[in-house]
Amino acid sequence: MKKLFTFLAVALMSVSVIASPDAEKAERVDFFVKFPAENAPDAVEIIGTFDGGAGTALTLNPSTDYFEATFEAKPSDCFKFRSAGSWEQELEIYNMGSWVKIGDQQLVFGELWEDAAEGKSLGLDFSDPEEYRWTEKPVLIESGYCGDNLTWELRSDGVLSISGIGAMTDWPFSLDVPWNSYRSSITEVSIGNSVTSIGNNAFYHCDGLTSIEIPNSVTSIGNNAFYHCDGLTSIEIPNSVTSIGSSAFYGCSGLTSVTIGNSVTSMGEDAFGYCYDLISVTILNGVTSIGNLAFSACYSLASINIPNSVTSIGYGAFSECESLTSIEIPNSVTSIGIEAFYGCKSLTSPVYNAHIFAYLPTSYSGAYTVPDGIESIAGGAFMRCTGLTSIEIPNSVTSIGYGAFYGCTGLTSPVYTAHSFVFMPTAYSGAYTIPDGIEYIGGVAFGDCRDLTSIEIPNSVTSIGEGAFVNCLGLKSVTIPSNVASIGNGAFAQCDNLTSIINLADKPQICPESDFGNTDPFGYYIYYRCTLYVPAGSINLYKEAKYWEDFETILPNSAKNTETKDIQTTPTDNSVDVTWPAVDGAYTYELVIKDKEGNIVCTLIFNAQGQLTSIAFNAPAHNDAPQKTQTAGFVFTVTGLETGTEYDLTITAKNENGLEIDKKNISFHTSWPQGIEDIYINSDKSVKVLHDGHIYILRGDHIYDTQGKMIK
Repeated sequence: MKKLFTFLAVALMSVSVIASPDAEKAERVDFFVKFPAENAPDAVEIIGTFDGGAGTALTLNPSTDYFEATFEAKPSDCFKFRSAGSWEQELEIYNMGSWVKIGDQQLVFGELWEDAAEGKSLGLDFSDPEEYRWTEKPVLIESGYCGDNLTWELRSDGVLSISGIGAMTDWPFSLDVPWNSYRSSITEVSIGNSVTSIGNNAFYHCDGLTSIEIPNSVTSIGNNAFYHCDGLTSIEIPNSVTSIGSSAFYGCSGLTSVTIGNSVTSMGEDAFGYCYDLISVTILNGVTSIGNLAFSACYSLASINIPNSVTSIGYGAFSECESLTSIEIPNSVTSIGIEAFYGCKSLTSPVYNAHIFAYLPTSYSGAYTVPDGIESIAGGAFMRCTGLTSIEIPNSVTSIGYGAFYGCTGLTSPVYTAHSFVFMPTAYSGAYTIPDGIEYIGGVAFGDCRDLTSIEIPNSVTSIGEGAFVNCLGLKSVTIPSNVASIGNGAFAQCDNLTSIINLADKPQICPESDFGNTDPFGYYIYYRCTLYVPAGSINLYKEAKYWEDFETILPNSAKNTETKDIQTTPTDNSVDVTWPAVDGAYTYELVIKDKEGNIVCTLIFNAQGQLTSIAFNAPAHNDAPQKTQTAGFVFTVTGLETGTEYDLTITAKNENGLEIDKKNISFHTSWPQGIEDIYINSDKSVKVLHDGHIYILRGDHIYDTQGKMIK
């Protein structure tokens, strides 16, 4: 008897028939049926009138979740199957040798018949009642361990199953993941309810992955766990998860919606970065932190609701979210990182809460007043607002972040508060004295001021921020006051013409760890181009301190006390020892050395104690000392002079008002190297000679330095 098959919504069924074209010969037939998990029956039974088939029960295979049975059948047999006690309609299948009839529909075997004859288990997929189709029964491809107590199995239908109890392995590289070679064929991941973590790189670049359900047992999602899983369209992170690793969902270009559970307290860098199509983000109340670059370059994200539980937003968290038109920062947020909203082109209004000013749209033009009551300005808040012409900062502001005004080319005056200096226009030219009372020089405050020729830092300064003087090509010498306790990453990077740093601190400054990974305040070239002058008693401390130890030349920054009544010089071939008497009432001593053409070679400033406070080559400098001390006299060695050259030296003593109270002049002549002066070469050929660490060129009866200058 034939009955029309009607698809039953509560049961998803697949039936496989393997048979031979020989209609009289009984063949082994494999059946498999799969039901949705929520409607799976307790048992399935095959009934019918065929040899060995009547009453055969299909049993559940735990490894595949399919109901399976094997029995004998002939191509002319008629049979049907049903689920015990719940199936309201029956299915009849007629195998007629070359095609199968299901109700009133016919499916042609074609080449699949040959596959069946070879023993492959082919199935009929009834998930679409309008169009049945052939499918191949999934088989196990490979399996193994993925944690101390976890196993994995990958089937031919692209389903990766992970089961067991405990944490998944954190793989350092994606190539170490055991299913890495199959990643392009994985379409679905099933994670058991006792798995507690998703490991680093677990599903890295599984481009075909379209479905995953994270169970409530999982508490952490590792770094790069779903990196570039472009097939994922939505993800729900359960409330059990407390941490999301760096780049966990980075570059999931097909992801359109994300729900973040209420227990997440740690969100790694770039967690959802570059999810281009992400439109909807739901952050449940309870989340406390939005990580660095968390949603950077999510170009389609138009709005997001930040709950009152959030207290911090990391740097670049929403940078380049070009479709974001509005965002409200709850007053619970007390910390916002650098450039959190930079590049959000569709934002047209300033972004701030009661405590923090976070962002001014780059399209803004004219003067702007920061709202009263604001306590801090986030890093990059006004970055590249080229139309900003002036800024008024209320007294309530106590901190200003890195690069807050960087690239504001419309600002023509320095920007600073009572305690922080944060911006110097890059067009500034000449020397500059930072106002007294400033305690902090902000990140990139003088960045790209290429025509800044000298800087006077007051003793009130205790901290110099990251990149504070980066790319200040005009600086040749810098004096760091004794009260400075920390110097940030890249503070003097790319100051390519810097030849001397005078550090007045007895203890080497610390270089705090940077958000950007590096902590080097100077950069490679400065270490061997620049001379570091430090207190004589601290030389060993500097030679052992991180970064300071990298300077090739570290010299004392103070003159030795000596008994003398007049100025004296003791020259060598490339240096001179200068001795001068102390002068009553002197607060500073200025030593200026000129060549015979009257060109200034170097200028040195000492305080009343004989401590070097400033040095500059080829240009005068000035830095008054704060104290007065009496001593009989001083002696200091000036190095770096030319061999066999005549110089004029002037020493000027000045009082506390900067007025001259004494002045002395003397000339001296550096010698040419001893030991080679009598060498005579009767030849037109040149000979190089190394003497006292210097190279000289001898040609005939003349001696030249390496610049070609004749010294004898």
